[in-house]
Amino acid sequence: MRLHQTPAFLRCVRKLTPPERDAVARALRRFARDPSDPALRLHKLTGALAGCWAFSAAYDLRVAEIKNARRIEREITPSAA
Repeated sequence: MRLHQTPAFLRCVRKLTPPERDAVARALRRFARDPSDPALRLHKLTGALAGCWAFSAAYDLRVAEIKNARRIEREITPSAA
Protein backbone atom coordinates (compact mmCIF):
# COMPACT_ATOMS: atom_id res chain seq x y z
CA MET A 1 0.00 0.00 0.00
CA ARG A 2 1.29 3.44 -0.86
CA LEU A 3 0.72 6.15 1.75
CA HIS A 4 0.32 9.82 0.89
CA GLN A 5 1.74 12.18 3.49
CA THR A 6 0.59 15.77 3.34
CA PRO A 7 2.92 18.73 3.97
CA ALA A 8 1.04 19.38 7.24
CA PHE A 9 1.73 15.80 8.36
CA LEU A 10 5.43 16.13 7.52
CA ARG A 11 5.62 19.40 9.50
CA CYS A 12 4.13 17.60 12.50
CA VAL A 13 6.70 14.82 12.16
CA ARG A 14 9.57 17.32 12.09
CA LYS A 15 8.43 18.73 15.45
CA LEU A 16 8.70 15.33 17.15
CA THR A 17 11.71 14.08 19.06
CA PRO A 18 13.96 11.58 17.23
CA PRO A 19 12.53 8.55 19.13
CA GLU A 20 8.98 9.71 18.33
CA ARG A 21 9.88 10.16 14.64
CA ASP A 22 11.27 6.61 14.61
CA ALA A 23 8.06 5.30 16.21
CA VAL A 24 5.92 7.07 13.59
CA ALA A 25 8.09 5.72 10.76
CA ARG A 26 7.82 2.16 12.12
CA ALA A 27 4.04 2.49 12.54
CA LEU A 28 3.60 3.83 9.01
CA ARG A 29 5.67 0.97 7.56
CA ARG A 30 3.64 -1.54 9.58
CA PHE A 31 0.38 0.11 8.45
CA ALA A 32 1.49 0.00 4.81
CA ARG A 33 2.29 -3.73 5.12
CA ASP A 34 -0.83 -4.74 7.05
CA PRO A 35 -3.40 -2.15 8.21
CA SER A 36 -5.11 -4.77 10.38
CA ASP A 37 -1.93 -5.55 12.38
CA PRO A 38 -3.09 -5.78 16.04
CA ALA A 39 0.00 -3.90 17.24
CA LEU A 40 -1.32 -0.74 15.56
CA ARG A 41 -4.55 -0.77 17.60
CA LEU A 42 -6.47 0.62 14.61
CA HIS A 43 -9.80 2.13 15.68
CA LYS A 44 -12.63 4.35 14.47
CA LEU A 45 -12.86 7.82 15.94
CA THR A 46 -16.05 9.32 17.33
CA GLY A 47 -17.38 12.80 17.96
CA ALA A 48 -16.09 15.58 15.71
CA LEU A 49 -13.83 13.08 13.90
CA ALA A 50 -16.50 10.42 13.37
CA GLY A 51 -15.81 8.46 10.21
CA CYS A 52 -12.05 8.82 10.61
CA TRP A 53 -9.57 6.20 11.77
CA ALA A 54 -6.49 6.33 13.98
CA PHE A 55 -3.68 3.96 14.90
CA SER A 56 -0.96 3.95 17.51
CA ALA A 57 2.60 4.98 16.76
CA ALA A 58 3.68 4.88 20.41
CA TYR A 59 2.02 4.61 23.81
CA ASP A 60 1.06 8.30 23.82
CA LEU A 61 1.21 9.08 20.08
CA ARG A 62 -1.51 8.45 17.48
CA VAL A 63 -1.69 8.88 13.72
CA ALA A 64 -5.18 9.97 12.65
CA GLU A 65 -6.44 9.50 9.11
CA ILE A 66 -8.87 12.15 7.91
CA LYS A 67 -10.73 11.50 4.68
CA ASN A 68 -11.77 14.56 2.73
CA ALA A 69 -13.69 14.46 -0.53
CA ARG A 70 -10.45 14.75 -2.50
CA ARG A 71 -7.72 13.15 -0.38
CA ILE A 72 -6.76 11.34 2.79
CA GLU A 73 -4.75 13.36 5.29
CA ARG A 74 -2.86 12.08 8.29
CA GLU A 75 -2.03 13.98 11.42
CA ILE A 76 -0.14 13.15 14.55
CA THR A 77 -1.87 13.69 17.87
CA PRO A 78 -0.97 12.91 21.47
CA SER A 79 -3.36 10.42 22.97
CA ALA A 80 -5.84 11.57 25.58
CA ALA A 81 -4.60 10.85 29.07
